[in-house]
Amino acid sequence: MNRYTLSLALTFTSLACWSPQVGAQEVRPWTDKSTGKKIEASMVSADPKARTVTIQRTDGQSFTLPVDRLVAEDLDYIKARLNAPPAAAPPGPPPAAPAPTTPVPGAPPAAAPATATAAAKAPIGAPAPPRPAVVTVPVKKFKGPSGNEILAKVKKVHPRLLMNAEGFAALKARAETDATSKTLVTNISKTVDDLMALPELTKIYGAEAAAAAPGGEGVFRLAHLGVLHFLKADPRMPDRAVKEMLTLSKDFTSWNPDKPDICSEFVWGIALGYDWFRPAMNADQAKTIRTTLINFGIEALIATLKGEPVPAVSARAEAGQTKTGPAAKTDPKKPVVKKKDDKDEPVTTDHMKAACALLLASIALADEEPNAAASASNIGAKFFARGMAQFAPDGIWEETLEKGDEVLDMAASVIMTMRAACGTDFGYTTIEGLPNAGLARLHLMGPMGLFNYGDARSTSLNRPWVTSWLAAMYGNPGVPALKVGGATGPQRARLLGQAGLLLYNSPFITGYGTADSLDYAFGGAGVATLRSAWNDSKAMFVAIKGGNNAQPKSQLDLGTFVLDAGGVRWAIDLGAATDRSPGMEKDDSSKYKMYKEGTEGQNVLYFGENQPESAHAPLAGFLSTPDRGVAIVDLSKVDSAKAKEHKRGVMMVRGAKPYVLVQDEFKVKTTAAPDWVMHTRAEVTVDGSKVTLKSGTALLTMNVISPKGVKITAAEPPDPKEATETGSLKNIKAIKIALGTVKGDQTVTVSFASGDAPVDAPVLPLEQWVPKKK
Repeated sequence: MNRYTLSLALTFTSLACWSPQVGAQEVRPWTDKSTGKKIEASMVSADPKARTVTIQRTDGQSFTLPVDRLVAEDLDYIKARLNAPPAAAPPGPPPAAPAPTTPVPGAPPAAAPATATAAAKAPIGAPAPPRPAVVTVPVKKFKGPSGNEILAKVKKVHPRLLMNAEGFAALKARAETDATSKTLVTNISKTVDDLMALPELTKIYGAEAAAAAPGGEGVFRLAHLGVLHFLKADPRMPDRAVKEMLTLSKDFTSWNPDKPDICSEFVWGIALGYDWFRPAMNADQAKTIRTTLINFGIEALIATLKGEPVPAVSARAEAGQTKTGPAAKTDPKKPVVKKKDDKDEPVTTDHMKAACALLLASIALADEEPNAAASASNIGAKFFARGMAQFAPDGIWEETLEKGDEVLDMAASVIMTMRAACGTDFGYTTIEGLPNAGLARLHLMGPMGLFNYGDARSTSLNRPWVTSWLAAMYGNPGVPALKVGGATGPQRARLLGQAGLLLYNSPFITGYGTADSLDYAFGGAGVATLRSAWNDSKAMFVAIKGGNNAQPKSQLDLGTFVLDAGGVRWAIDLGAATDRSPGMEKDDSSKYKMYKEGTEGQNVLYFGENQPESAHAPLAGFLSTPDRGVAIVDLSKVDSAKAKEHKRGVMMVRGAKPYVLVQDEFKVKTTAAPDWVMHTRAEVTVDGSKVTLKSGTALLTMNVISPKGVKITAAEPPDPKEATETGSLKNIKAIKIALGTVKGDQTVTVSFASGDAPVDAPVLPLEQWVPKKK
């Protein structure tokens, strides 16, 4: 044995074969020392027992090679990858964070010069390792694997969902030395102790209560029981886990087959528990759980993705059977619904979650129910590939970042499972868009929360383990170091929780990251954010939205913005109407009659009618320098019925006393009487052109610089037209600048600054905000 293979053997004996940060690595040549043949690929994993390395080409195809076949340079590289954190990214923005792909005239690269971050307060604590360079594969060149191709690589051993035995061994070793992992294990132990004192889920809530909760609660319980089982070999865990699965299988009369978001969580939890605790089940228990998983979950989700009636599930069938009862009959008078797997149809959040659940279930059942697994995997793989492509180019899920959080949660589980069960993720971690998802989460989160445009109901993201996973894959783009709180109470807790934080923990998330820029423009989504500083809860932040009203779950909100300053969100997005409101469940046009969903309820220039549902507003300009940030949205096609050449710009002026400008430029075709509208929860006082907003002790001064002499009002929004909206607009004020009846060229310029002193900045044309390229 030469010195290279000996050294590598010693390295293998001290390191586990896979950890979350071994992935999304550089593509490099690998050389067969006997033939000299080279292959361009990235390293996926290394197996200490088999003395092999698995590499993956950019087309997703992977190869497992004996290390003795490789040249010395390759062996050195493997040792370096196993022993060291990822190499520093090259100067400037990393490839995983490109500038907007939609042309933005005059825009520099999205990452501003390094001096732009000088306004940031220095984070406290140890820094995260430098981000790795990531070579992405364009969506047009990526071909996802078929379900059969995935199943062909599944290793028929348990566990294989999320982690395999080697992965859990590495996790156990890390938990003995890493402080964050130790704390998480302690918390999970406390959570499980509390859980053991409670009855199983259905005995607490019943089959009908909290319809959206039991599946997600099942994921939480089984994930926490499983992690503790593999790390501590606690004999209580398998027995309790099997009981949880049996109650979910026997006592629930339905898994809500007509609601794929709910049904998917049932399937996710049961698939995870079945794989992790399969050795603890007897034949009858395993059969019962498999039967329910197939009949209540897999068949319903397959029907959903095919656009077919969901099969009746009242009659239980034996495992492996495909018919659970008479299918729902279709009305012959109704037109045939276009099947959801047509390539011109977008993949929605519900369908992406269904696809993920089907893939997880298929891998869990691959060896015992091959027919059901094949059916689930083939359609699930189709939708998964199309859905992952929809993160391109910006890393933003088209139905809002909040919905993207749901999708990424399950998609991360699928990708982790592919790696654990198949030895490859088939190239999904390098597909265009996904490496930018962490960057999108970073920039679209202001000091006071998420830019919750569209049908987002919350200003927060409730799955921190998704941030951990993205950082583990692609490095830390600038998110704060993970702070682990106390143990989670098991009642009503949902999804992976602290088990997910432990599974996805890495040095990238336990150290603080430094962002490349204060500003970012996501050209594909038509969204831009600007801020005065990082790591400061009182910093100023403004975000503006263009994009496409035709996107699923959109509101008619092109041009809307939110504004944070002094620890308060002053300009707010009202969120979404409740699911019980007309049109919300089916996401049809009737929802736009409601204030929250239509244009009137947005922070826009309102011409007295809703924006067209097909309207599109691209980013038309972007600038990021040390002293200011600028983003401009072209609304010309949005308001074309009343005006032309309408553009809205936002400017962040940094410095000791930062301020924000919002400016609209448009030309009214004949005459119109538009209102400039902004919604707030603050107390509002109007004094001429000066508007003072107060929240607690915090003050924000809004000054209407142009035009002069306009009427400014602050009043509660109109009463909801639908009873289901009652109470949803309480304590909200709509600030309106009434322009009166106008025609021709118009400019509306409004400034915002913390404190009680107005900013009276000069009114400059938007074309001067972003200098033209020479």
